[in-house]
Amino acid sequence: SVRVGFVDEEPRLAVAARLPGPALCLPFFAARNSHVEVDLPEALAEAGFPGPILPPVGTDAAVPRIIADGLARAALARVA
Repeated sequence: SVRVGFVDEEPRLAVAARLPGPALCLPFFAARNSHVEVDLPEALAEAGFPGPILPPVGTDAAVPRIIADGLARAALARVA
């Protein structure tokens, strides 16, 4: 299952991260920032989250190409 938690909104990450069994955290951020480096680990520690924290989604090498492709498709659709 997938659970969503936020640093500054409800549902809070510290609540969402209280899961039975194996789990991992995939931060949905564009880059490494203070939320990823400080707030996220603190909230997960508060929840007793034992799983791995993956790199933020936006740091994946494929993301710039995905964004560029989406922009190109949108621009072409506007022209057509």
